[in-house]
Amino acid sequence: REHIVVGKPLLEMEKKLPQSIFFRVSRTSIVNVTAIRTIHRNVQYTLTLTNGYRIQIPRTGYKLLISFMEKNISNNHITFLLPEASVFL
Repeated sequence: REHIVVGKPLLEMEKKLPQSIFFRVSRTSIVNVTAIRTIHRNVQYTLTLTNGYRIQIPRTGYKLLISFMEKNISNNHITFLLPEASVFL
């Protein structure tokens, strides 16, 4: 797994990335939304990227990400995993 360490504030990096596909999900993480494979919503909110890397995000980050994706990204490649208690038949 590759980690990128940057000696600049995340806000500065966020401004340089294309806002159409990069989204800040937390104080410490910016993700390329086209690289999201699954969004798991259970006790915690977890993104799994196409490279297998997992990122835990806060509830507010989850809600903002979903809103962003609904407006900007075709999310037919993403699987949403919900807890069994949330599934209604």
